Amino acid sequence: MATPRSFRGLPFLYGFLVYLVFLAPQLLAHQVAPGLFIFLGFLLPLGPGVLVVWGLGERRRRAAAEQNLAKNQNRLQEDLGRTQATFIRMSEIQVELFESIALTSNSIDDIAEHLRQTIALVEQVDSTVDQSRGRGSELVENVQRVAQGLGRQTEAVSRSVARVEEMIRAIEELRVQKQQDHASVEQLAGVFAQGEENLGATVLSIQRVSDLSQSILEINGIISGIASQTNLLAMNAAIEAAHAGDQGRGFSVVADEIRKLAEHTAGHVKTSQDTLKAISQEISRSTALAQDTEQSFTLVRSHLEESKQSSSTMMNQLHDYHEANQGILSSLDETLSLTRQIDELASQVSAQADQMMADLETLTAHSHRARSNAQGMIHRNTQAQEAMAAVDERSEQTNELNDQAMALLAELLES
Repeated sequence: MATPRSFRGLPFLYGFLVYLVFLAPQLLAHQVAPGLFIFLGFLLPLGPGVLVVWGLGERRRRAAAEQNLAKNQNRLQEDLGRTQATFIRMSEIQVELFESIALTSNSIDDIAEHLRQTIALVEQVDSTVDQSRGRGSELVENVQRVAQGLGRQTEAVSRSVARVEEMIRAIEELRVQKQQDHASVEQLAGVFAQGEENLGATVLSIQRVSDLSQSILEINGIISGIASQTNLLAMNAAIEAAHAGDQGRGFSVVADEIRKLAEHTAGHVKTSQDTLKAISQEISRSTALAQDTEQSFTLVRSHLEESKQSSSTMMNQLHDYHEANQGILSSLDETLSLTRQIDELASQVSAQADQMMADLETLTAHSHRARSNAQGMIHRNTQAQEAMAAVDERSEQTNELNDQAMALLAELLES
């Protein structure tokens, strides 16, 4: 009995459903051969079974069955049309999937290339970091040596400042002492000048006394002459009184007294002359000594003037030294302040260098981890490339199966 045309597609439909249920997952899982065997195993008994079921149906249900089959055939054709549209859409999606897979593969290749470049850069950075760490170690050692040298320099400058301050104090004390000496020299020069004036006045006074003594000697000479004449007159009077006898006796007494007075006066005059001569000689010697002393005073005053000028010059020099030392002390204070600031900066630089070394150590560890991570990423990217190759292969197989399913659907629709 011939099979109605409307039921000729049932075995293919059942086989297609079996394909969707059993074969497609196994094909996607790269189990093509078992899937084909299952498909053939289900497909071969399916057609005769359907024909047997169809042939054993009751005739009275044939008309209803034919109607139902016609409806089912129409519904099946609609379902097959939708299925074909779905497969067409699936083909389009597969095309897009192929393109996405190609783009993904290219992206993975680009990522692999970038990862290789990244690893090269990381290795360069790692090498640079190692070099920087070595240079940083040298820098830290140099900074520490500089800091130690600056510390010693600060101590040396501090000692120099202390010594200069001591020298300035000594010079200041010397300057004060020289000021006092200068004042004393000026005072002594004034005293010697006053003494020289007084000595000059004394010499003049002695000269006047000498002149007066000479005048007294002259007066004594006159008195001596008068006494001699008086004595001579007294002697003449005594002679005349002797000639007069008793009448000249009183006059003789007077003449005798006058003679005694003249002799006594002559003796005193002689003594005064001797004394005045001695006084004149002493005055002459005193005058000579006073003149010598005046010359000595003049010489001493000249030396005192020279000493005063030298002291004044030394005072000016000490003043200049004092100002110069003040400038030196100010410069040393600034140098000490700058040295201390540099010392503090060196300490800060040393601390920053230590921190830089710690950062370089951390950066080295991070660089090693980055290189390890990049190598792991390359390994995973290689696995991803292999997986994408497998997906591409499975996609091609799926595309072939899809083409076969499309051809099968086309045959079903034609039948």
